[in-house]
Amino acid sequence: MTTLPGEKFIMLPVPKIYEYIGFVFFFYSNEHLPVHCHVKKGDKEIKVELKYINRKLHVKFIKVKGKTKFEGKNLDDIEWFIRKHHIRIVEKWTAYFIYGKKPNFEKIMTRK
Repeated sequence: MTTLPGEKFIMLPVPKIYEYIGFVFFFYSNEHLPVHCHVKKGDKEIKVELKYINRKLHVKFIKVKGKTKFEGKNLDDIEWFIRKHHIRIVEKWTAYFIYGKKPNFEKIMTRK
């Protein structure tokens, strides 16, 4: 991160929205459209975009620069969770980025 002389770098909070079998789902506080979240477990992280085309959810995984990506069953578990909880993820994203409300954190330890 580069700052100009006299500027201060301010670390913004990272709201966690879910924890699911060791995966942590969260937003960076300086996010942008399209609606997406980040998922982290250990040293791995991925960005997950949620797009709706003709009312159908499309999940897109994007590698995060400098981070190890998820593969195989981990991606399957993440996609299953996103598809199961996408409406709540979008609601949490909207509450946080549009209305400035801190999203509720939920810990889910089994598939529901």
